[in-house]
Amino acid sequence: MTTDTLFTLASVSKAFLSSSMGILMDDFAHGRNNTALPSTVSRFDWDTKVADLLPDEWKLMDEWASSKANIRDILSHHSGLHNHDISYTANDTAQDVVRNMRYLRPTCELRQHFHYNNQMYMLGAHLISTYAGMPYTEFVKARIWKPLNMSETTFYASEASRAGKVTQTWTKFGRRIPLWFTDEQVSITAGPGGVISNVIDMAKWVRMLLNGGVDPVTKATIVPESVLAEVTTAHTIVNPRAPSSELSISGYGMGWMRQSYRGYEFLYHGGGIHGISTGVIFLPSEGLGIVMLANADEKHGPQLTVGFRIIEDFLGLEQREAGSYIPAIRSQSLPVVLQTPIKLRPQMLSLKRFEGTYINPGYPNITVCAPSSDSSECENVMNDFKLCDGVLRSSTLYARIDNVWISHARLHHKTGDSFALLGTYLFPHGYGHDTTPFETWETGQFDVTAEFMVDEVDTRPSENPRVLGLGIMDLSGELTERSWSGGSIEQRADVWFTKV
Repeated sequence: MTTDTLFTLASVSKAFLSSSMGILMDDFAHGRNNTALPSTVSRFDWDTKVADLLPDEWKLMDEWASSKANIRDILSHHSGLHNHDISYTANDTAQDVVRNMRYLRPTCELRQHFHYNNQMYMLGAHLISTYAGMPYTEFVKARIWKPLNMSETTFYASEASRAGKVTQTWTKFGRRIPLWFTDEQVSITAGPGGVISNVIDMAKWVRMLLNGGVDPVTKATIVPESVLAEVTTAHTIVNPRAPSSELSISGYGMGWMRQSYRGYEFLYHGGGIHGISTGVIFLPSEGLGIVMLANADEKHGPQLTVGFRIIEDFLGLEQREAGSYIPAIRSQSLPVVLQTPIKLRPQMLSLKRFEGTYINPGYPNITVCAPSSDSSECENVMNDFKLCDGVLRSSTLYARIDNVWISHARLHHKTGDSFALLGTYLFPHGYGHDTTPFETWETGQFDVTAEFMVDEVDTRPSENPRVLGLGIMDLSGELTERSWSGGSIEQRADVWFTKV
């Protein structure tokens, strides 16, 4: 590991997207734009409605949010749409993701709550590509990376690999895995998390931010002062109560979290994908910037411990116990799993009855299999699990879900027709020189409740009623109006899949 080792930055990439959006807005404000706005749009700024910029592509289930959401709303995670990260696949483009949003159920109303959403940064990349006269990937390279001489920063794994400086990537338990984002996925990964860089180049980026958007080497303005102010201002409350006596309430700007530690204000953003953990902290008033890159997943605790120790040493503060502030920071970025009382009921149907394919227009199909399945459709699914698990549980359903983040899921019975769905990514034939099977997952990210809906009044001559569909509950990690207002499973679910 050296200072020029290249890492995928994951969500630390979001700040490049928001700054690029502001630079493009500044171009339009000063007549430097290469592409015209629609005839119905008079200006392009943070208050411009997405519906006006993409009238033929953008639509949300909530009609009011669909018509009123502006650029600031979508980039400050204030759209009302929670993170439907299982809804897109490696074959999708950013435009596909935008068109698919009309099928995704919102969690709340526009501007009601903070809900982290990667898809909105895919939308941001698509907007820039549409109005910059070039793809987003080329725009950020031309307007930020090249002027700052960030010569080794890229979006493309193949380009980074040719330089021979890309880190290997590892799970939290020590298995090597491939670099997660491929060249073919750049369209959807570029905006929310696809930048590949190193600490040398990232230091140039942070120095410019600390210098008010001006490159301290060339004295050229990279990010206009008004843009930097807008993207670092907290537009959405994330944590409305101070989580500790040393940390303030926190808010989200656009690609940056804003908070203070022991009276010193700092900007922060972390990033995490399989095999990578990243973080950037900078204190504008103190001239301190910290870039943290680790080649294993779920390492934000150690990273923040290091980062806050640097802050304490730099500012001459009394050192606190290592990691004492970590729960307060981490709680802002992880979903809160609801702990509601469960009245245990026996499983009424055999697992075989739940087997089948489940569809939703906004999601990849889910293939659900019982451990005793003899169908050809489930054969490959069960073989993959057998290789990783050795022995299959008789009380568990197994599923294939083709997605960027997970490949499969286990459904462990909870009560009645309700199951705990745990997403995972299987490597049934290992990876690299180690061909022993293993799997990897992100703790808590895809742990949700799956509740099957059964036709209780099925009049067909059968011993058991038929299964109508599957509802995914708790996807947002909080009690929503839809979930407590009652109704059928289909009406209460965050995502509803019909059984075919």
